[in-house]
Amino acid sequence: MICNLCKRYFNNKRGLSKHLQQKHKMSINEILRYYIDISNQFKSENKEEYIQCKICNDWFKSLQYHIRSHNISSNDYKNAFW
Repeated sequence: MICNLCKRYFNNKRGLSKHLQQKHKMSINEILRYYIDISNQFKSENKEEYIQCKICNDWFKSLQYHIRSHNISSNDYKNAFW
């Protein structure tokens, strides 16, 4: 994930959220709004290129590695959602 304010890269939302609070002095409500705005922009610009995770609703180019973060196998995910 990339901070749109300073273009720094983070591996996950947790790291980006901490960065937004500490470096950009954003409140929790501002951070939530930030994610909503990014999500809406992302969806409208990249729908064809990305796949939405049906568990957490985040968007990815591939779900292969992301699914592991939910402690579920790829086969179990496919069986549950496809």
